[in-house]
Amino acid sequence: MGLAEGIGLAIMAAGAGSTAYHQKRQRDKQERMLDQQEQQAQEKAERQREQLAALEDARNPNNQDQERRRKALASGRTNTILTSPMGASGSAQTQRKTLLGQ
Repeated sequence: MGLAEGIGLAIMAAGAGSTAYHQKRQRDKQERMLDQQEQQAQEKAERQREQLAALEDARNPNNQDQERRRKALASGRTNTILTSPMGASGSAQTQRKTLLGQ
């Protein structure tokens, strides 16, 4: 093998190695982009599931009623009026009307 042939083979090998390197970098870049797109799609699907669940909860009258009852219980009100032989015990859970600022 002559010097020119050896140089030619070395140049071809270097070119092939460079091409393989660039192809691998391109594949890695494409894989990263696909991973990012997949993650974004999963996040979007999760947001849509949460929105759908919130809409279903809002449309369901039982859920609205349960939420109203939960808030009433948290503020100390109940649906049960406790009574004794003498009638209702305690004072009514009402307030007098007041003017604003008083």
